[in-house]
Amino acid sequence: MHTTEKYTERVQKLRAEYWTTIGSVNLKDLVFIDVVMQQQLYIEEFPGKLQAR
Repeated sequence: MHTTEKYTERVQKLRAEYWTTIGSVNLKDLVFIDVVMQQQLYIEEFPGKLQAR
């Protein structure tokens, strides 16, 4: 989406559909993964496997 499309009827409809979909999601069903923590655990478990760029 471009800034010029921000208030178009099409974009407003897409936003409404998005919030309708999101509103029906049960928050207890969401799973959040801490990517930084996962990377740290991997580094600790497999030292030397990741190479600096």
